[in-house]
Amino acid sequence: MILGGVSLAVVISLVLSLAQFFEVASVDGQSMKPTFRNNEMVVVMKNPTRLKRGDVIALQVPSMADKTFIKRIIGLPGDTVYASGGTLYINDKPIERLAKQGSTPKFSLLTSTGQSIVPDKKLFVLGDNRQKSTDSRTFGFVDYNDIIGKVGL
Repeated sequence: MILGGVSLAVVISLVLSLAQFFEVASVDGQSMKPTFRNNEMVVVMKNPTRLKRGDVIALQVPSMADKTFIKRIIGLPGDTVYASGGTLYINDKPIERLAKQGSTPKFSLLTSTGQSIVPDKKLFVLGDNRQKSTDSRTFGFVDYNDIIGKVGL
């Protein structure tokens, strides 16, 4: 019995320790298709040390605090981002390699956020299903403090 109690204590301790670094979340909606589908379970690595363009993150939006969003990092600090003719441009270069479903509707940082470049300590994020996503075009830049973690692919 003691061995069983010790094993249970170890398992509980391990689970609690892992909860500090990982979280499991359920995808709600179609905004990240084809990468993630509605109701798909994903693992979120909390407090990632390095984030780069193309990473998928879980985030909170202060004006919509009751909801967690899963989006792809498109714009980094200092970048210009816009879409024209169905093509996404970052720093005036067409970008097609970032996952997406369908074409990207026309937008610019200036019309979406009121600024022409991504500010320091902020990110510009989009859903992969660009025509059906609530993302930085709607809620603006993402502050690093609002990032929950990096989603495992």
